[in-house]
Amino acid sequence: IMYKLNKVESTSAIVVAGNIRAQTKFSNGIENIEEWSSKSSSNKQLRPETLELLMRKWRGPDKMGRVGNWEYEVSQPIHHAASSQEETGSDIISINRNENPIWSSEWNTSHLLWKATNCVWPLENYSVTVIDDAQQTLVVRSKNKKLFKKIKIPALARIHEKLNEAAVNLEYNSKLKCLTILYKKSDAVLKQEKEEKMRVIQAYQRLR
Repeated sequence: IMYKLNKVESTSAIVVAGNIRAQTKFSNGIENIEEWSSKSSSNKQLRPETLELLMRKWRGPDKMGRVGNWEYEVSQPIHHAASSQEETGSDIISINRNENPIWSSEWNTSHLLWKATNCVWPLENYSVTVIDDAQQTLVVRSKNKKLFKKIKIPALARIHEKLNEAAVNLEYNSKLKCLTILYKKSDAVLKQEKEEKMRVIQAYQRLR
């Protein structure tokens, strides 16, 4: 659902706890809900550069035409129990089920990020590999075979952009036991994001 650039039918917006919540419906029955925070001191001064995406989830009709479950593209945090099958744009396997990481996905001004807390091993234990084929997948693994994670990036798939290995980086915070996978946004991703922000701003302005 979230891997295709769908034709927008309508976008509406409301303010919830100081954030802008936008609902976009697409012509093929798919919809998404987003939450955006604003760095602007006044919502009258909303501009694309003042908005930061906090959450985005998608759903659409299933094969039987019924309303499907929500699939998260961006959220914080995403809690994964050992038996969880929730779709989040990635496949996650934790070999040691008693030490399952807690994952969150975020966007900031320049990067797409995936964070995993409860990662007790140092940075040199982790690696990330780009599978440059039809799957277009990032693979994060630990040398001690305690963690294996596949990441697909909907923001790239929607604009038919291939993964760039040079855009990938890893960071580790030993105090928080948090591993962060970073993917630098390309100019094409930033352009698409700006269009999405403008659609939200226009929806919000219709409330005024």
